[in-house]
Amino acid sequence: MIFKPGKVTGYVIDKKSELLWNGLISLFTESYLVLCVAIMINLSRSELDFSTFGIGFDTTLTLLIGATLVIVPPALTLLYAKNFKNTEETRLEDLELIDKYGVLIGELNHRRLSKQVILLTPLLDFARRFFFAAALVFLHDKPWAQLAYSNFASLFTIMFLV
Repeated sequence: MIFKPGKVTGYVIDKKSELLWNGLISLFTESYLVLCVAIMINLSRSELDFSTFGIGFDTTLTLLIGATLVIVPPALTLLYAKNFKNTEETRLEDLELIDKYGVLIGELNHRRLSKQVILLTPLLDFARRFFFAAALVFLHDKPWAQLAYSNFASLFTIMFLV
């Protein structure tokens, strides 16, 4: 029997670029905290030297991933802002924007929040994860400070977005 593409296959082929884009954003967003913790541990425990191939490779990889973790969130936010329609109100009807960046803005209350808040939310989420990773790595002997930061960041996010 020869396979013939049906409705589902046609739908997936039509949505391939949007699924890929949202999938990459989702993968980066979900792994951001873990990557930040790993890179910060590596930077805090090692010296940046290239004495052997293994140490040099580890240092190079750490610096490249660290640079990626610093550069990608603002770049992603700028792309998101560039593709956001210039309107006075937030537009949920902009299907192209939702298809491309729905992962970043899915849980927001679009009716109550201004356009600027919606545009800054992804960047604030990345900053919150970055500083939480820094608290985990550099305040390892002060769990009370880690909990205080976690509670403060969560309360700030709730007050900012609700």
